[in-house]
Amino acid sequence: MDRPHAAGARALPDAERGVVDAERLAHLARRGAAARRRAALAGGLLVLTVVGWSVVAFTAVAAVLAVVPTVLLAGVLVLGRRAVIAAARADARWEQELLSRPPGTEAPTVVGHAARPDDSGTQLIPRVPREQE
Repeated sequence: MDRPHAAGARALPDAERGVVDAERLAHLARRGAAARRRAALAGGLLVLTVVGWSVVAFTAVAAVLAVVPTVLLAGVLVLGRRAVIAAARADARWEQELLSRPPGTEAPTVVGHAARPDDSGTQLIPRVPREQE
């Protein structure tokens, strides 16, 4: 089973995935946080829009009360869609750059050194013989 190891690596096989750097993961986290903020803002504006149009329909309040949150909601939805399109383009560009790297230029998997080297030998556990049935 091929399970992705990182959020942006779903379409890449294990051999080409390499190491996803911290900058990319931070970018994906910021993008997710921005999407959650836009969703909360759109939800609040949707509630205000419904309440505003309800007030306009059942009272003698001017329609401007309902038009303002409706226009703001439309703006948030349009900007959110533009953000999704830009994110899809950025993901495609990132995957293309990852696939176009020449072999052997993957990021190193070891990033540090041991604080104290260990010279002790490896201890092996003797193989347990199978019981004869």
